Amino acid sequence: MLYIGHGVKQPRNSWSDGPEYITQCPIQPGTNFTYESTYRWVVDYGKTYLVRLVNAAMNAELFLAIADHSLTVVGIDGNYVKPFVTGYIMISPGQTMDVLLTANQTLGHYYIVAHQYDTARPDVTDYDQTNASAILIYSGNYTAPGSPIYPSQLPYYESLVAADAFLDRLRSLADEQHPVNVPVNITTQMYITVSMNQILCPNQTCAGINGNRLASSMNNISFLNPDIDVLQAYYGCGLTIIFLPSHY
Repeated sequence: MLYIGHGVKQPRNSWSDGPEYITQCPIQPGTNFTYESTYRWVVDYGKTYLVRLVNAAMNAELFLAIADHSLTVVGIDGNYVKPFVTGYIMISPGQTMDVLLTANQTLGHYYIVAHQYDTARPDVTDYDQTNASAILIYSGNYTAPGSPIYPSQLPYYESLVAADAFLDRLRSLADEQHPVNVPVNITTQMYITVSMNQILCPNQTCAGINGNRLASSMNNISFLNPDIDVLQAYYGCGLTIIFLPSHY
């Protein structure tokens, strides 16, 4: 999940703000990457902020909530939706979402927390239960609390009811004031399949489900990492790399 801090200038430190093989070196299996500081978002009481979020994960839907604050969802994937107020959001991989936040609570510190919404089989319990967090801080003169408030409205990892309740509220903005001209003369039909399967590992020795590896595909074509990433090419002493479709 990329918070509203995405896009903050990070000269010569792009590996702290970007996708692997583009602006960030990949985190190797069995290792971790620790940011040097916790993101803090300072807000002024009474103001309303437009927050643009993107889920930069590959396979995981995410829940996100801000302690004691409501969010008004106004757009998804570059399209307006009928605004609705919610205590949390559920955002899919690669999806963008525009929400309004009104800073109307008691001056203090409030956690912004996101974690995975797990949709795997009930017997799969070793999914990532890491919380990603930031802190919303009100400006002004007050005694800072010992610790920020945690969002009690954040759904549990496996809350199908919470995910469905959020999705059920999504509606197009289409009405008499905002007409949507849907094409009725269909000239081309496309059949697209998106799937997630397993690559069998010898003797079930891999870390995925059933000891195998997970693989996603579209129309039976999977993504393959290029031999050389853009970040390496950029810092590689004038190395020029052209990515061709055959590399993927």
